[in-house]
Amino acid sequence: MNIKRGVVSALGVLLVSTSIAHGQPEHPVEAPRWTFTPIIGSDVGLDLAAGLQIETPFRLRVTGTVGWMPRGYAWVLKKWLEGVYDVSDPVGNVVEDLISGALVLRANVGYRILPDRGLFAFVGYTYQRASKNGLIASALEDATDRELPGGMAPMRLFDTTASANLIDVQVGWQWPIRYGFSIQASVGLIVIASTSTTLEPTFVPSPGIEEFIRVAEDILEDAGQGKVAPIGTVFLGYTF
Repeated sequence: MNIKRGVVSALGVLLVSTSIAHGQPEHPVEAPRWTFTPIIGSDVGLDLAAGLQIETPFRLRVTGTVGWMPRGYAWVLKKWLEGVYDVSDPVGNVVEDLISGALVLRANVGYRILPDRGLFAFVGYTYQRASKNGLIASALEDATDRELPGGMAPMRLFDTTASANLIDVQVGWQWPIRYGFSIQASVGLIVIASTSTTLEPTFVPSPGIEEFIRVAEDILEDAGQGKVAPIGTVFLGYTF
């Protein structure tokens, strides 16, 4: 009799425990909350950067980064312009020299599409600015196919400021690692919406140089403006 009661009691406990366990989620889902994620990585082909990503309880994301363009990325862009858009090699060389080391400021607004998954998409804006001292006039002669008024072009230099506004659209995935760390990667397209170039001679200009400068600025701006290129991002983050 005691054995029978013990078996019945054990079965009862097992059934209750099983029903309780079945009612619990396998992986408890955290309540929606604000998160802050410092990130470091690269907008591949554009910059090496660090910044901050903020996500709201509604999975809306806002991200801002500060970075700079390595020489290798400037070379890749030059090759893309030459190969896809038939930009001449002399113009590509000047563009590469101008934008290497440029300051890159980026901001994007995105959305993590699935509550418990890493799929996300975003629209981004980029401001790029570079200032260079000592651009050799002969490089501009090659790019414009014009002779600098006054001669002795190799001995003459220009101070140059170049800036660009870019828009991109990307889709990606975020993978949690552990201890709050995660990796996120995305791919998409970026378009150079507008460009601006200013050339200032560091020498006493000769008559007619204004026209030379105007043509050179127009050629350099046209080399980038309206062009579309692929872009990808890879960032490591730590979420608070």
